[in-house]
Amino acid sequence: MTLREEKDRAIYSRLVKKETGIDGLLAYANFKKEEFDFFSEYSGKEIKEEVIEAFYKTYNDSRIKKLLDDAHEQFVILVVKANAQISVTNLQDTIEDIQQSISDIQNRQRNSWLIGVVASLIATLVYTLIAFYLKDFILLILKQL
Repeated sequence: MTLREEKDRAIYSRLVKKETGIDGLLAYANFKKEEFDFFSEYSGKEIKEEVIEAFYKTYNDSRIKKLLDDAHEQFVILVVKANAQISVTNLQDTIEDIQQSISDIQNRQRNSWLIGVVASLIATLVYTLIAFYLKDFILLILKQL
């Protein structure tokens, strides 16, 4: 195992624990980015052990705590954004449901108006027919008297 691998594992074991949960994993990902950025400056060059030791020594207790705190803040922001997106989606669904309900009510009102008009026409027709035939029936009865 190389010195970098050994130091990396030590940092991993300080960040990723049962009690740190997702925060620890995010903190380790942030550490890996910092590590990559630092060592990419030495791309293709041999890195002295002193440089490697110096880099990992900067990850003292306060820096580890800062990584964990920053990771927790990132996680909270991620959760808030996800909840906000879910809330917006739910709000959009609710608005669509309300619009559909309004449309249904309008259609029923339109249909009930049409039904009312048709019912009135039928009632008028029936009244006219009854009055026409009733008049003839009354006249027939009166003639027989």
